[in-house]
Amino acid sequence: MPLITSHPLFGNVLLSTQSYSPGHIIHTELPSPKYHPTTHKQSRAYTTLSTNARTAIALTLTEHTLCTQSESPNIQKHAKRIHAEIKARNNMLPQIQLQDAMAVLLNSFDIDDEETAVFHVASKLTHTCFSPNCAFVFREGKGIILATKHIEPNTLLTIQYFDFEHTPTYLRQKRLWTEKGFQCLCEYCTILPDYNRAVACIQQDCAGIMYYQPQSQHWRCGQEGHISDHESVRSVHFSSEETYEKKLEDTEQDPETLYQAIAQSLGVYHGATARAATRLLLYYCTKPLDIETLTPMQELLLYLREYDTLVTAELQPNLNMLRVTVTVAQHWASHPDIAIAMLQQYMDILAPFETWLVKPKICEEYLDLLQKLQHSSEPVLNTSLVR
Repeated sequence: MPLITSHPLFGNVLLSTQSYSPGHIIHTELPSPKYHPTTHKQSRAYTTLSTNARTAIALTLTEHTLCTQSESPNIQKHAKRIHAEIKARNNMLPQIQLQDAMAVLLNSFDIDDEETAVFHVASKLTHTCFSPNCAFVFREGKGIILATKHIEPNTLLTIQYFDFEHTPTYLRQKRLWTEKGFQCLCEYCTILPDYNRAVACIQQDCAGIMYYQPQSQHWRCGQEGHISDHESVRSVHFSSEETYEKKLEDTEQDPETLYQAIAQSLGVYHGATARAATRLLLYYCTKPLDIETLTPMQELLLYLREYDTLVTAELQPNLNMLRVTVTVAQHWASHPDIAIAMLQQYMDILAPFETWLVKPKICEEYLDLLQKLQHSSEPVLNTSLVR
């Protein structure tokens, strides 16, 4: 079992007590016990509650050491709503404290489409925006902490609270503050350049890429070292950034039109373009295919669709990366060479997860198809937008 301890920045955290290899189970536990109404009136009142309110009642009946405080106005508003929701049942149900509602909002996991749950150990996993060393899954009524990397003893155990693939720092910070009530202090938010908001250098005759530097709060060209302030870069590249970010959330937007518009406006290096390309590939994967007249690209997408039915939710980001390899090959190299190299890297990552995911055979077939695609003249996406 992981060691529960206090951290000066992150509060209660989990530390590994031994070494783990990728795919090994670190800890398994049951969620906080559910509340069981004893009368018909209680049952009717209970079933009309929101899932967070039901979880809050369950939590108030047990002792816990979970975080119960946040300065986030959104978290405070929703906690008061949960508290009022239960109080409005005319004392037919156990009454909760406001801090119990806060604890649910700050520490719960979505275990299916309609239920949330709190775990006395797993809910203390620390968030990191990228490259966590653990994954949390819910299987057969139990929460499971799974190692996704080699972990040494006394290592901080981390997961991603949300899928932040290709998401710029300012959007990650906004979502974590409004939905989890904290300002992320991981190295990807405070130290490293924001690679998901990369843009072409604004200096004349420079072909480099600029990245936002969170520590100095300026933009720096990775090729020539040019430094620009945020307003200068924003005036050139980001006049429509917020508009496109909102359109990416709109499922009614045509994925092909949206991808082309974002790539033209923000450039092919911006995270929004990569997310639009991923969405376009997902759209392609749902198109009907003529099995008898498959081109290499269509055959590739067919395998992607088959892979999608086998992948498990806790490793969904790896599946997304397999899809993005095709996009990356067109954007950054105009050849599948990079895609092949990336796929081989991800095959190494996925290999220890055979019992959780899928046998590597489909990865090998996928790699074979990419190599076929390497010699095909059929474009994957519109490459006329590549700078």
